[in-house]
Amino acid sequence: MNKSAHEVDNVGTCKLIDAAKSAGIKKVVMVSSILTNGREWGQEKSPGFVVTNAFGGVLDEKIVAERYLRASGMDWTIVRPGGLKAKPPTGELRISGEDTLNAGEISRDLVADVCVAHPSRSGDPTTTMMKIATALLLLAGQSTNAFLPPSITTTRNSALHAIESSDDAIVSRRTLLATSLETTLAVSSLLPLIANADDVVDGAAPSAPAASPTVVVAGATGQTGRRILERLAGQPNLSVIAGVRNVEKAEKSLGESSTVVRGAMVQKVPSLDAAGVELRKMDVSDTTESLASALSGAQSLVIAVGFVPGNPLKMNKSAHEVDNVGTCKLIDAAKSAGIKKVVMVSSILTNGREWGQEKSPGFVVTNAFGGVLDEKIIAERYLRASGMDWTIVRPGGLKAKPPTGELRISGEDTLNAGEISRDLVADVCVASLTDGKASNKVLEIIEDEETEPKVFNGLNM
Repeated sequence: MNKSAHEVDNVGTCKLIDAAKSAGIKKVVMVSSILTNGREWGQEKSPGFVVTNAFGGVLDEKIVAERYLRASGMDWTIVRPGGLKAKPPTGELRISGEDTLNAGEISRDLVADVCVAHPSRSGDPTTTMMKIATALLLLAGQSTNAFLPPSITTTRNSALHAIESSDDAIVSRRTLLATSLETTLAVSSLLPLIANADDVVDGAAPSAPAASPTVVVAGATGQTGRRILERLAGQPNLSVIAGVRNVEKAEKSLGESSTVVRGAMVQKVPSLDAAGVELRKMDVSDTTESLASALSGAQSLVIAVGFVPGNPLKMNKSAHEVDNVGTCKLIDAAKSAGIKKVVMVSSILTNGREWGQEKSPGFVVTNAFGGVLDEKIIAERYLRASGMDWTIVRPGGLKAKPPTGELRISGEDTLNAGEISRDLVADVCVASLTDGKASNKVLEIIEDEETEPKVFNGLNM
């Protein structure tokens, strides 16, 4: 079940969203479920969440696809029904705001009605009025006993929670539609108030800029992350924040050189002079709000997080939680915190399935560790759809030793083998923060062992 839920409700759905965007689709309606975002509002122990998520962790998979759709740039509506019934409706339709319902059932007939409702035709004089009615209903967190007409349910990007009320009477859908139109007309006098409120938000004064540019390195205690941190810490007029899971432990480990066992790997970890670097708690298992708070004040982010292979029975779960869900959550937090530039460390062959490399030795061996490539590609696509400026750095096999060959930068989906020193990966990540040539690009990098290594002096693409 876990594999099926992941392949259909997460990876497959995200792939479908990509295809829709590529095909020029303008509007997407997604059927999801109440409690999909339950972890974010304290419902992970509620009966509804526990029972539903027991089926392959389906809610954790669906929320990734929901966030992916939200970041797609297309017009969208997410319909989150309660428990689904095959029988005709026996109660009124209740539509509630996002993250408000944790129980309730609904007929599939009513779910279909809500989904089929479509945007008003151009020129419809009620469009604006109905859009505002939707805003009032959803932003105020109120529910309505009227089935909202098409122009209300779809003229605003919204997550709609739908269940039936406990009323035993079967309600006429024609009556529901008529009643909803009356509700819409009744709020028309509030249009100027809503319009003025929007103007205030749009015209709000920008926050004061930081005294100097600030960059955050998430995963700063990892082998690649600490190398990135070291290079950034040595740059003048730059504020550097190290995102770590445990501040106290990180203060100690960053200043020491040692040989440590991390999961299935033995690593030699050099000491780091991190004087002037601010350490902040940043664990991808935290809430989006907590991560956004840790990113406050920064303009750039380097994502160097990744799960550490260990217990074979837990690798799939760990890779999913860190390289997929956790990284997507970090991207959401970055966007919320006003981050302008994100550099993500990924891997060659992350998108291997799409260009016929799923049976190549590099893909098979790497993906054997928790299906990590299948998890990373979701986060990559999520970043690309975020609206932020991004660079995805895909290194080959990582070496802890200094480079022995010249840096080779290749295009997207071109390299299926090769190794590279973590030192060069760090160099490329730091350069990508400010080099315009790397803007919104995927950089696949390895060392060219046939040439002598050179001093890194910028990206040559």
